[in-house]
Amino acid sequence: MKFLKTFLIVGFIGFAANAQGQPTDLGTVEVKVTNSYKAKVSEAVKHNEQPRFEDTTTNKIPVSYKITSQPIEVKYKPEPIDFAKIRVVSVDKLSQGMVKGGFGLYGTPFIEGYWNSKRSSKESYGFWGKHYSTKTGVQETVYESNGLSQNTLGGYYNHFYKAMTWESQLYGKWDKYSYYGVDGFPDSLDYVEQSPREADYNWYRQYGVSTSLTGKKQKDMGWLDKAGLDYYNFSDRFKANENYLKVGSEWQLPAGEQKLDLDFNVTYFQTNFDTVANGKQSYFTVQARPKVELTKNDILFDFGLNIYSNSYNSQVVGNDYKLHFFPELNLQFPFVKDVLSIYGGVKGQLQHNSYRHLTLQNPYIMPGDTLLPTRTTDIYVGLVGILSSTTSFNIKGGIMLQKDLALFYRNPFYQTLIDSAVFHGLDVRYDDSETFYARGELASNLNDNLQITLLGLDVDYTIKEKIKLGTDCNYVGKREAFMQDINPAVESTLPGYLDVALDVEYLYNSRLTAFVNVSNLLNNKYDMYLGYKAQSINFLMGFSYKF
Repeated sequence: MKFLKTFLIVGFIGFAANAQGQPTDLGTVEVKVTNSYKAKVSEAVKHNEQPRFEDTTTNKIPVSYKITSQPIEVKYKPEPIDFAKIRVVSVDKLSQGMVKGGFGLYGTPFIEGYWNSKRSSKESYGFWGKHYSTKTGVQETVYESNGLSQNTLGGYYNHFYKAMTWESQLYGKWDKYSYYGVDGFPDSLDYVEQSPREADYNWYRQYGVSTSLTGKKQKDMGWLDKAGLDYYNFSDRFKANENYLKVGSEWQLPAGEQKLDLDFNVTYFQTNFDTVANGKQSYFTVQARPKVELTKNDILFDFGLNIYSNSYNSQVVGNDYKLHFFPELNLQFPFVKDVLSIYGGVKGQLQHNSYRHLTLQNPYIMPGDTLLPTRTTDIYVGLVGILSSTTSFNIKGGIMLQKDLALFYRNPFYQTLIDSAVFHGLDVRYDDSETFYARGELASNLNDNLQITLLGLDVDYTIKEKIKLGTDCNYVGKREAFMQDINPAVESTLPGYLDVALDVEYLYNSRLTAFVNVSNLLNNKYDMYLGYKAQSINFLMGFSYKF
């Protein structure tokens, strides 16, 4: 085999030499084969795991290009728009004032009036006044006169600046209430000849002023949104005198990406009673109420604190200082967006039981009681939603924890204390309370003329824009006035009652209206407090005129 390879190489070289040097005859070559050829394929070896391909046959032609713009003339002529016609448009005339007056059963006169300034972008002001009184009408009482009188005069002034609004008002109130709450005598006693002709009474007099500055939009007053001052003087027929002052403010403070709402209030009041036990009492309170509101994925989350620094001073008890913290948490989660939501939380506050505040709850109390603040914590859960395009509901329940709750207590032997020198008012006592409650509200606007609210029952209905009907129904359940063992001769349980009121108005025109108001429509005989019965059915009729 080696010989054959050598022979072929030598022969090939010689052939090439002869091809160059001898272009004519090459002669004769003898080839001798000694063995047959056997092909052999060797094992393949990959030298590159990822070979790179390069096209060496295609020749890419370089291209150079440029785009130039050329405007095209468009022939378009829009139709001209008519000039706007600017003219003075008259607005609906607002009534500047109203007078309303009437008369009812049992010597019941009623009159009220309002007057306001014309429209203005700079200022507004006005005045108001009201008188309502009644003499008799309460059945089964010892005293012939059991009336009351309510009187109010006031005025306001508002000025509108570029960045804020200044609001202020001045008012006076004079209210009279009779201590008529003696509904009979024990059978074993005969007081017919000795019964007094007229019950004792009390005059409550109040003079007040309030003023405030409010920003029209955020940051008009910096971090401050609103600042205000309230003051009143309250006194009565028995030389009690109370001065009350409150300076309040509302802030919006920056807190990163969120904002911090802060209410900051300072309150001081001093009450002087013409008694030895509780002659002079005063409170000084500083309140701070920070709160943050967050919304994420339609979930509303409010968190805050209600902090009170409260100082109490009494010439009998001495000085006392307490710091109170109340959590404020509210969470609202939408079960069905814009249809049904569940909410719940906890909130707390401190309520000052001033002499004026207590008389607003019960005008038949006796002056000279101790004035303690009430601390309330409310833990609640509820559902709010809509049933249709015209009907909505709100269901709420929870537990209310109250410390030093003001309660009204009547001496269960009041029937035997028939003497013109004896006060027949109610005492104020304080106790801790735990109240489980549940209430619901169903509101329906069946059409533009009929609106119904079920929380109690309030209904308003308008007939052909001429006659307006309104009703208000409230039910109060049984109440325990005292422990029955103290005085078995007087029933300690006050029965429940249903109170229904009806209002009817006839709109003769845009200025003149006639009205009829009916109170205690069912003529139920019930006690508001032990011995203090409500007035029988009363009709109050009159007219109102706008000018």
